[in-house]
Amino acid sequence: MPFKAALLDLHGYLVDVNEAAMKMYGSDTKKDFIGKSIYEFIDAGHQKKVSQVWSKLIKKGKIENIELVMLKKNNEKTHIILSAKLLQNGKGETSYVIAMAKDITHQKNVESAFKDIAEKYSYLFNNTSDGVCMHDLKGLVLEVNDAYCSMSGYRREELTGKHISKFEALENNKEIAARIKNLIKTGGHDRFESKHRRKDGTTYDVDITLSVVAC
Repeated sequence: MPFKAALLDLHGYLVDVNEAAMKMYGSDTKKDFIGKSIYEFIDAGHQKKVSQVWSKLIKKGKIENIELVMLKKNNEKTHIILSAKLLQNGKGETSYVIAMAKDITHQKNVESAFKDIAEKYSYLFNNTSDGVCMHDLKGLVLEVNDAYCSMSGYRREELTGKHISKFEALENNKEIAARIKNLIKTGGHDRFESKHRRKDGTTYDVDITLSVVAC
């Protein structure tokens, strides 16, 4: 993924942008950027934050991984992670700011969809005696309920973000990936028997029902 980069003066006015930044904004000409203030591209709810971040940048020389919401040319909101640093000219004088952004809109949409799903099924998820594990299509654990923590011996934070191969005792990574692929292909439902691995290394029999939840 190419970086979205922009060159600004010390007052926050754009001097140059690269093609990736133009594409993210929805433009094919630098005329939409040059000479304009950075505030023209930031959602109103984040402009105060930008002001604070800019002051920090000028004072400390750099800022890293600042989450902001910018506006595209069509006013559609885009979530970004912004990092920037001051640049010096040949005389050692600070003259410009180089800013680099990463589009995280898809990630934020997935997080929002997962939150909606979690809220919708929260009672069932938290009150069933069955162990429940939610993972993405890559096999990375998004959430587990208390029942699964009890039967596996793991704390929730020890499982979230980890691959399900951490506790799946019979299938390897390649077999897990094939099962997920087949699950999607055959309609999003599967049931099978397997063994899971507890934190202490012992294994136990499990009867697994898999279902795809649309986000």
